[in-house]
Amino acid sequence: MLEKRRAMKPLLLFLAIVGCLPLAVAQPVGITATNQLIFPLLLSTNQSTLMTNAEFRCTQGIKVFFRNSDGSIYQSFNASEIDSNQLAQMGLNLATMEGAQDRLVEDREKFAQQEAAGQAAVAAAQAAQAAQAAQQAQQAQNTSSQGTNQTASSSSTNAPTKKTHHRRY
Repeated sequence: MLEKRRAMKPLLLFLAIVGCLPLAVAQPVGITATNQLIFPLLLSTNQSTLMTNAEFRCTQGIKVFFRNSDGSIYQSFNASEIDSNQLAQMGLNLATMEGAQDRLVEDREKFAQQEAAGQAAVAAAQAAQAAQAAQQAQQAQNTSSQGTNQTASSSSTNAPTKKTHHRRY
């Protein structure tokens, strides 16, 4: 029973540490197409062709994702590269998407900070556990050594004394 409790301590410590850390809450930073919207020619801001038969799929931050009509190729473009009229047809606004990109970057930074804090907490817990194990091992060794010393000293005091024989000449 005592061994089970000792085994559970690190797990409980880990859960306590992880439970204290706030988790990054995902904020919506993209739009997914609900209606099929296909552009025979997806145009850039200078009216050059970016993609043909481009089906709008979704956005994430500032990126807009498309696939070709047979579904074999997926491509993404920065919203600032796409013709503003076509962005409007998709219901997208460049300023809104830039704000979504900023939130995405902030969320990623928060997550990275929380991840680093969590890793530091786990490392500290592991170090504390190792120190505790080393301390317990040292105490066990000291207890064992004291028992050996007491046995050795008690056996030497209870041992019969040797009589020395002197020769006479």
